[in-house]
Amino acid sequence: MCIMYRIWFFLLVIFLPGCSTPNSSEEGKEREMAFKNHIKKITEFKTILNLGGIWLKEQVHREKFFDKNGFKFKEITHYDDGSIENIISLQYDKNGNLIFRKAVNPDSSVSYSDKRVFDEHNNKIEYYFYNPDSTLLYRKPAVYDKEGKMIESRMYHDGEWKATYKYKYQDARMTENNIYDSTGNFKHKWLYVYDNRNNLIEEVQYNSQNYISYQNKYEYTKDNFLIKETNYVGEEVQRSFSYKYNGKNLMEIKNEYVYGRLNSKFRYEYDYY
Repeated sequence: MCIMYRIWFFLLVIFLPGCSTPNSSEEGKEREMAFKNHIKKITEFKTILNLGGIWLKEQVHREKFFDKNGFKFKEITHYDDGSIENIISLQYDKNGNLIFRKAVNPDSSVSYSDKRVFDEHNNKIEYYFYNPDSTLLYRKPAVYDKEGKMIESRMYHDGEWKATYKYKYQDARMTENNIYDSTGNFKHKWLYVYDNRNNLIEEVQYNSQNYISYQNKYEYTKDNFLIKETNYVGEEVQRSFSYKYNGKNLMEIKNEYVYGRLNSKFRYEYDYY
C-alpha cells in the first residue's frame, strides 16, 4: 500500500466520519476505561474470511499502549498479513489534551502526522494534518459558543477552503450538522437521534435534494454498551458490526459483516499494570 493511499484512507476513515458524528469523546471514554481497569496494553487480533470461504490465520491487527493514568502513548497498526504498517506516538498537554500524533513506517520514515491546538477552555480550535514531508495537507479550524459547543468549523485542503460545517444542538446534544461548499452552497446535512439515556442511536445524511445518502444506526445494552452498529448506503445495509464484552465490560469480540455476510472477526486481549 503506497504512502499517499494510506493518507487518503486515513482521511476517509478518520476525518470524514468526524465531520458527521457528534460523538467526539471516544478518546476520553477509552482513557477512562484504561485508567479504571489498570490497562497497560490492548491487542486486537483479526481473522479474515477470504473469497473462497476459508478463514485465514488470525493476525495481530492493532496494539495500543497506555500509561498508568490511562493515556495512550503509542499505537501500532498492522496489515492483514500481520506485518507492521505504522508505529504511532502521541503527545499531550498539561491538561491532558492530545496535541500531537506522528506515524512512522517500519523503516522509520514518516507516514503522516497531525497537530491539535486548544484554547484556555480546552476546546479544540485548530486541527492540522501533515504529509510525510511535513507539508500541510488538511486544516480544520473551529469556533465555539460561550457554553463550549462547537458551532462552526471549516475544512481547508492544500491551502484552499473546501467546506464549512455548521452545527445545531438541543441542550448539550448535537442534533444537526449542515455542510456547505466554500461559496456557501448547501451540500448535505447530518441529523442525529438519541435515546433517553443520551446514547446516539441514529445518524442520517441527506443530500442537497433531501434524499438519504448514508445512515448509521446503533444499539446498546441496558448498561449503555454498544452491541450493534449498522452502516447504510441510502436505504441498503452495507456493513454491520456486533460487539461482545467480558465480565469486566471490556470488549472481547467484534464481528464485521459486509452485505450481511460475516467478513472479519476481531478478538481482544488485555495486559494490566
